[in-house]
Amino acid sequence: MSKKRDNLLRYLFVLAFLLSGCAPAPKALDIQRIIFPDVCENACWMGIEPGISATEDAMRILVDNYGSENVTSEESFGGTLIVDWNSNSDAWENSGRLFVVHDTVDSISVNFSENDIVVEDIIDVLGAPDGIGLEIDTGLKIEPNSKCLQIWMLYSHSGIRIDLFPLNQSVGIHETQSVSEIFIRSPWTDDFFPWAYMLTRAGWDGYHDYCPNAWPE
Repeated sequence: MSKKRDNLLRYLFVLAFLLSGCAPAPKALDIQRIIFPDVCENACWMGIEPGISATEDAMRILVDNYGSENVTSEESFGGTLIVDWNSNSDAWENSGRLFVVHDTVDSISVNFSENDIVVEDIIDVLGAPDGIGLEIDTGLKIEPNSKCLQIWMLYSHSGIRIDLFPLNQSVGIHETQSVSEIFIRSPWTDDFFPWAYMLTRAGWDGYHDYCPNAWPE
């Protein structure tokens, strides 16, 4: 009986080990839980869903999570209400902003410090992006060693845009590259891109530097 029990325990141990290798990393689980919680029909942030959540509900969620002293709001040009929050030390994002139009959340911007989240964490949850957006330097030469100023991973079908920190003056995509912002909007549109630069799109082609291929001759 003891031998059967030992064999069973060994079997369960090996099974648990194999299953643990298939499980998502803890950070990926956090991203999944926050961006796609059960309470939202589409992508959202902590239950705040663009196109659906009312101002009062969104403010309540932010105050409950970050404290009233860390949440501020002001009306901008055109009647858009801008709601800003700063996170406490327990959160892995450092700040965020809601854009509210006609008493309904229009879009959400969440900001991160370097190394809080990396590309690999995002792809573990969302999979490969639909495409890549590149902001091309049209002559200002802000980045002296690069012809690209910014890069985005685009998940158009989910209404999500992922902004990345440039890596070593190269605007590419690498597993360990840090995420600077998660932008959520539904339906997803192009009108939030900066007007001063030319946006070039590229198809997802794995991890590499996309900038040289995007520079127009």
